[in-house]
Amino acid sequence: MPPAEPDESSSADRSRELDSHLVRGIAWTGMSRLASQMVSWGSFLIVARILAPGDIGVTAAAASVVGFVALLAEFGLGSAIVAKVELKPEELSQLAGIAVGTAALAWLIIALMGWPAAQMMRMSELTQVLPLLGLTVALSTVLAIPSAVMRRNMAFRGLSKLEMGRSVIAAIASLGLALAGFRFWAPLLADLLSNIFLTAALFRATGLKLRKPQWSGVADAIAFSREVLVSRAAWYAYSNADFIVVSRQLGKAALGDYSMAWTMINLPSEKVATLLFAVTPSILARVRDDLVEFRRYVLLLFESLGMVLMPTAAGIGLVAADGVRVALGEKWVNSTPLIQALALFAVVKSLSPMTSQILISRGKADVARRQSLWGLAILPPAFIAASHWGALAVALVWSTVYPFLVLYQVHQAARDIELSLSTILRRLSPVILSTLGMAGGVLGVQTLLETGGVHPGVRLAVCIAVGGAVYLSLLWVLARDRLRVAYAFIRTRS
Repeated sequence: MPPAEPDESSSADRSRELDSHLVRGIAWTGMSRLASQMVSWGSFLIVARILAPGDIGVTAAAASVVGFVALLAEFGLGSAIVAKVELKPEELSQLAGIAVGTAALAWLIIALMGWPAAQMMRMSELTQVLPLLGLTVALSTVLAIPSAVMRRNMAFRGLSKLEMGRSVIAAIASLGLALAGFRFWAPLLADLLSNIFLTAALFRATGLKLRKPQWSGVADAIAFSREVLVSRAAWYAYSNADFIVVSRQLGKAALGDYSMAWTMINLPSEKVATLLFAVTPSILARVRDDLVEFRRYVLLLFESLGMVLMPTAAGIGLVAADGVRVALGEKWVNSTPLIQALALFAVVKSLSPMTSQILISRGKADVARRQSLWGLAILPPAFIAASHWGALAVALVWSTVYPFLVLYQVHQAARDIELSLSTILRRLSPVILSTLGMAGGVLGVQTLLETGGVHPGVRLAVCIAVGGAVYLSLLWVLARDRLRVAYAFIRTRS
């Protein structure tokens, strides 16, 4: 009996269904996060004007210490749940039980880290801050399981609404507590309250139960999550090493300026990447054995990220001088050169999230682990060496060393799906050229307006308008066909 031929109709139907999930998932997630972001950004800018740089420095230092433990506590279980589509409900409940145990251990570890962290980073406030922040981390560890279950089931609409509720609660609480004089406690308490809400809401929405783990049933998921954990732990260590170096070598005020610069240059990319990667792992997990479909999604995602994030990162760096004065006030002016120094890093960073997504979705978490360990071996020593020349030199490490790491990571990930780095760069060439053209236009306008005594707010508005117009015009000229294809894709799948 001859082998059955592939059912092309069935494959096409699956592609259309997944495309629809992708578009609708991004739409729902995007709309909810845009609404919550408008509230949280407004709250953040007001809170930044209320709090002193030292207060921001305390929260940044606490986050840099606690975040590593948070990664260990989560153990990569969320990624395993999304990637391992074959997991059964009983096994998901067992993973939730494991998460509760690791959450309790995480809180204990963080509470005990208070005094050593305060001594290491020379901030006495951490002794009191870390036990509270440990509760937030414990809740984040537990809620990661039902959140992953909703993403695995592509329940993006319901998840988006719940996450929007958390963002709104956090923003309102942070602003209210800051106005009440809680200083650095304001954002910390706000995060705790919002996590309590989200944890309760997610378990109710999924109906997930807590079960005692039967290790034989979840052994494969645990092994996979262990590789993800090591990769993320190494990534987190080198991503936050600069904060520790700046804090220890240059002091709390310098850390506050550095932290603000990091937030301003990275926040847009983090929000967009978080939006896409709340949806795409579920899609990629379902086509991991179909290289043609997998490559189609990968190129689409690289191009989409580049179109949005490259000009945004470059634009923030270009208008940093006026943007800081208008949005944050004169007390944050020392963060301006740091934002400018981090701009190239932020442009290149738009490519990096895809590498881990490709490898984890393909079940190659061990390769992702090796890539992260290379970053851990290279970047922290570079930060230590650069700190002798100040925070600006530390920021420049990101823009001079990190791009080479990213290109290596993209090359390795692309090779796994039989895709070349040159193919990806050719796909992004219209975006790169349009971003360079935008930079030239903004610099030209700044040169003209600097000599005319124009108010910084007006100059900022003009530069944003000109930069946006130049970028979109060039992109239309260079990638008109691709934009039409993207528009048709969205219209027919929505």
